Amino acid sequence: MNKIFLLLAGMIAGTAAMAQESSIDEIIAVVGDKIILKSDVENQYALYLRENQTPNEAIKCTILQGLLSQKLLVAQAEIDSLAEKNANFPAQVEAELDKRVQFFVRSYFGGSVAELERFYGKPLLQLKEEFREQIGDQMKAELMQMEITAGLDVSPADIRKYYNSVPPDSLEIYNTEVEVGQIVIYPKVTEAQKMVARTRLAALRAEIQAGEDFERLAIVNSDDPGSASSGGDLGFVSRGQMVPEFEAAAFRLKEGELSQIIETEYGFHLIQGIERRGEQIHVRHILIKPEYSKVELDSARKLLAEVREKILVDTLSFAAAAVEYSDDELTRGNGGIFAPQGRQGFNMIPLDKINEYTGDAGIFNIIDTMEVGQISKPLVYVNQQTGEQGYRIVYYKSRSEPHRASLETDYPRLRNAALAVKQEEVVEEWFKDKITEQYVRIDESYQSCESLQHWLRASAQFEN
Repeated sequence: MNKIFLLLAGMIAGTAAMAQESSIDEIIAVVGDKIILKSDVENQYALYLRENQTPNEAIKCTILQGLLSQKLLVAQAEIDSLAEKNANFPAQVEAELDKRVQFFVRSYFGGSVAELERFYGKPLLQLKEEFREQIGDQMKAELMQMEITAGLDVSPADIRKYYNSVPPDSLEIYNTEVEVGQIVIYPKVTEAQKMVARTRLAALRAEIQAGEDFERLAIVNSDDPGSASSGGDLGFVSRGQMVPEFEAAAFRLKEGELSQIIETEYGFHLIQGIERRGEQIHVRHILIKPEYSKVELDSARKLLAEVREKILVDTLSFAAAAVEYSDDELTRGNGGIFAPQGRQGFNMIPLDKINEYTGDAGIFNIIDTMEVGQISKPLVYVNQQTGEQGYRIVYYKSRSEPHRASLETDYPRLRNAALAVKQEEVVEEWFKDKITEQYVRIDESYQSCESLQHWLRASAQFEN
């Protein structure tokens, strides 16, 4: 694939660099009214070095190529008002920002927010503020690219043509892959257990009103694993990012004001307002989850055992059972099956990456003891994101052995590959047309970059 397309796709997917700021801040390129700083390239190059260790100055040409492409897409997206036409765009930016930060903390800093903050020399909240515009631009670029490729599809003939165009010895070899699903049931808490949690949170609220520090109490008491360590701080959030009950209460708060106790599907919350910026609010909260007893946990196990029995005797399919009974939001909408992101119509997951793809450190060990087609007995399950405990049954639906790609076994995957090639061709043609319509200037230090020749010719026409 073309390097422009690959780098741009990587940036949109969330791999844009987050590295230490450079003290150098000179403009090295301009696209329309968008500028690219030398530090923009150096920051991404710093992350490249962090991943690859081996210096390669040519990578800077590729990085600049991606940044130029993104700036052109963003400029056109703003001309076409694509973000303004999407009422949920601000909320989507915030959600993507949180996802990116979590990805970088997990992938590059060993899961340690403190290590991330040490690397940057700044607190997490300040980093989020600085990256918000960058993420917004990347998402505008994505909207523009979707607009360019909207309606594109491939026919069976296109797919076969693509398949036949690839030399047989160049067809991708796929390692062992599996298709796995689960049905999760969490225990249902009683009203008495809810009252205990509410009473505990009411006592914390009284302590705060009496002068106790909210953040200290959140660190010690909150059951929210994502915010407890930072004093309950959720950063800036937009409408649509939170469950309705929480959102309604949070958006009514003034700076420093405490909410009443709010009940949501996650438990009971006490919220404190910090700041508001239009349709965004900055809040912190304490979450107290009702604690269920062994009785409720055992009831969840028994219900799941009954569901499994219905599946085994064919009175209920696994997919229908997942939709009706499962409490797992990740898989329920896909008939209980784990679906890799970005792989439309294809649920096979590389066996050696099953834990990574599912976000579940225990799933490999479970299916390693099973035969294809089997459904496990109810197993104790702890959600690694929320800490919630329940039971699950695991379905080892299918398995494919290592093989070279073929139309018979990999049609959905080949369809996606053929469509990607078609989209790439359309995007490249769009770039060729649009480059001549926008003002382009590139610093002379990048004149030798072979990958920038189209851009350099456009830059030259404005200089002449």
